[in-house]
Amino acid sequence: IEDSNSRFVFATSPHEPLVLPITDQLQDRDLMAIGFEAEGWTSYESFISKASVDSPWVKTVDQDECVVIYSSGTTGVPKGIVHTQQTRIDMTQGMGVEFRIHSGSTVVISTPLFSNATWATLLPSMAAGGLTVVLETFDPEAFLRVVEEEKASHIFLVPTQYQAVLDHPAFASADVSSLEGMISMGSTMPLPLKHRILDEMGPGLMELYGLTEGLGTILKPEDVVAKTG
Repeated sequence: IEDSNSRFVFATSPHEPLVLPITDQLQDRDLMAIGFEAEGWTSYESFISKASVDSPWVKTVDQDECVVIYSSGTTGVPKGIVHTQQTRIDMTQGMGVEFRIHSGSTVVISTPLFSNATWATLLPSMAAGGLTVVLETFDPEAFLRVVEEEKASHIFLVPTQYQAVLDHPAFASADVSSLEGMISMGSTMPLPLKHRILDEMGPGLMELYGLTEGLGTILKPEDVVAKTG
């Protein structure tokens, strides 16, 4: 919060135990509570009720800052990586093409919005006018049920989530035949897990690397069998 020089802090109810102890350190910022009430925090409903009905018509240019995504800090302290408006446009268009997302696609979002990888699937789905299903939390059984009920075409999971889905008893009877794109990034995927996904979920696996900074490499479905490792 300090590193990014944030002026507003929005917190949802699951994170109430994390933010309330540091409320005193955030007195020079506007604090918005979503799903809980606490001293020093303004409810989200109250916040938006004071907004003007007129459009602000904010003019942005390509190099204006859009969002700061923080790295994991694997090799040091987490670093804020600035993405411009143009970066976001490029990601939307580029990932939309690479993931083959269109107006008939159904994308299931089950990862946090602080991750750039999540936005790599969320933005193309919204831009194409596809159906975007955002899960409040990740649970393997609930995830499989949504994939089946919504006939999901695209999913993004980190490797540990794929492992949890494949190992869950509900997977044996779940219908995942609608999946066209199964995207993975965030950490290294073990080879045995890759083979299980290809054997048990289908051929649409895509692996991405270097997403926080923008995009490094994509291992596409056409190559994942020939170059699985």
